[in-house]
Amino acid sequence: MMQMREQQMREQRAGPRAGPRAMGDFNQHFWQLRALARSADVDLGEAMREHRISAMDYAAIVTRCRAAGCAQRCALWLAANAHLKGEIPEFCANKEALEALREA
Repeated sequence: MMQMREQQMREQRAGPRAGPRAMGDFNQHFWQLRALARSADVDLGEAMREHRISAMDYAAIVTRCRAAGCAQRCALWLAANAHLKGEIPEFCANKEALEALREA
């Protein structure tokens, strides 16, 4: 009983926990990611066919996008900058992965 009370006191001092953040909608992120990749001159489907990425790699890229919390920012960037071929916004959680695929 004493241990439970001590645990409660520690939790109160620590403040509210920032539990896990909900991931974004799969379809929205999947299609935004494909659009962003296309504007960066990266074809994710081709990368899979050529075995440069696996299905697990592709899933990890989509999941990273879903967890990033920048869907609206990405949509606005795509609307304003999709014509800039080869560009990847600095805030993109997949910037390094897309750059590596572009150069592979």
